[in-house]
Amino acid sequence: MDSKFENVTMDSDTRLLSQETLKTGEWDALFQACKWDGIYGESLIYVLSEVEHMGDEELKKLALESGRVKKVSEFTIGRNDETGYVFINFNFS
Repeated sequence: MDSKFENVTMDSDTRLLSQETLKTGEWDALFQACKWDGIYGESLIYVLSEVEHMGDEELKKLALESGRVKKVSEFTIGRNDETGYVFINFNFS
């Protein structure tokens, strides 16, 4: 895993199914597939300082460009100043 993502954490009740680093546009991202409370979801995680100039719509567009998002998907976006990451969550089932 890229060292810029070594501090990404998850809740103790979340099970990590897979992860890989990738690039979307010019930005490095960590892709994760997880399951928690019977819900499956996927995330693209970015370093906050690298994408903090982007609004939610720009971040959604970045996620769509990754090729990981299903045609019909809801999004949640979380910015965490403490950890320094932005989480774009999608493909819930």
